[in-house]
Amino acid sequence: MKSSLAGLAIATIFLSCLNANAETVAPSPKSFEQWCQQKNSLPAATKKTVEALLKESGTQDCKLANIKLNSLLELNLSGNQISDLKPLAGLSNWLFWT
Repeated sequence: MKSSLAGLAIATIFLSCLNANAETVAPSPKSFEQWCQQKNSLPAATKKTVEALLKESGTQDCKLANIKLNSLLELNLSGNQISDLKPLAGLSNWLFWT
């Protein structure tokens, strides 16, 4: 009885590992361009931040928006009611207000 329970526990752990490996999690984007390219699959709050940044960049082109946003020294996001700041991590060289 003990050996069958131990075997069941080992099988359960093995199957759990297989399931965990089967569900691949996409790596977190590193640049704004990557956040932008994944916009449609992001949570609503994150998508809202990406859309606010695209609006501020003046373009919907992810690559061009990334270039424009990274060239800014300041970025004012007040009034956009954003709550997820993760997409801002890929930007550099500026200060921002939310």
